[in-house]
Amino acid sequence: MDLTDDDVRTMLMRHPAVLHLSAKQNVAPTILFLQRSLDLSRQDLRAMIVQFPSILGYSLSNLNSKLNFYLKLCQFTKDEARRLFVAEPKLLTAGVTTGLLPRMHFFVSELNMPLDGL
Repeated sequence: MDLTDDDVRTMLMRHPAVLHLSAKQNVAPTILFLQRSLDLSRQDLRAMIVQFPSILGYSLSNLNSKLNFYLKLCQFTKDEARRLFVAEPKLLTAGVTTGLLPRMHFFVSELNMPLDGL
């Protein structure tokens, strides 16, 4: 990812618990999953991780359910999802069943927004 010393400092200031993560069991699989699932460049991956390092501690099944929400339910293309998550990696923190689905239901049923308009 070509992290600079400043990048590492920023990550540690934002999420010191990243030091508790296992490189082999948490960090490497998460980086590989994000890179492959979203076709992330090294630069995009670096931007996401530096901006929101806590995603390194998320389980792959958790991240997968969130990606599936956007890719399958919201019908985002992989390119649209990549641009969205690189710009706002915090979107990966919302729970699917407790946050994303209820909000989507509200937009569609209460505000009469078509699904393709979200």
